[in-house]
Amino acid sequence: MKAIRATTQEKNSENDGTGEPRVRSYPVTRSPQHSLRRQFTGKVSPTMHARTRTALFASAAIAATLSLTAITPALAGTSAHTVAAASAPAPSQGDPRSTTNRVADFYGSYIDSVWDNEDPAAGANAKALRSFYLSAAARKKVAAFEAREHADGILFAQNVPVKWKVAYTGSGAGHATSLVTLTWGDGTNPEVTKIKVQSDLRTRKITDLAAVK
Repeated sequence: MKAIRATTQEKNSENDGTGEPRVRSYPVTRSPQHSLRRQFTGKVSPTMHARTRTALFASAAIAATLSLTAITPALAGTSAHTVAAASAPAPSQGDPRSTTNRVADFYGSYIDSVWDNEDPAAGANAKALRSFYLSAAARKKVAAFEAREHADGILFAQNVPVKWKVAYTGSGAGHATSLVTLTWGDGTNPEVTKIKVQSDLRTRKITDLAAVK
């Protein structure tokens, strides 16, 4: 390996007769590797520090972006699933021993029949529902109302509601009472009417109906 030669000066205690100290020169041999180490192991400039920090920050930002990209679809899927679950209708259930459930069954089926009045079976089905769910005294009262008011004695109206709900309101003296709420349109403030229904706890038949004023 060819050596790199450098010159180093050193003062000697002798002089050259002029009174000035004599300078002696001698060669110093350094390997190429040593020269390279001197070249790259010096102090790092502020610019290099800034570039290093910038590269580190950029790498961290890229890693964070990739992590967020991987998480976002999962969160979106969870959010979509939550919304779909919230908008699903509540499950229907019933109990044949409950007079309130009987009232709900009757009004739900009866409204279905009169809504689909073009169905050939609708009229017969509505009449059969009255015969099964209403007592003889209640059917007589309904017929009298219809003859007098020329309106449906179950709904207390001449048209058909778009929604209904039934709530238990109390019981006593062998009877239970329910409140039927009928909604007659869509929108924010639709017309609503209410009907008080009385049922026999023993037979579970509807024994009386009255419109709530």
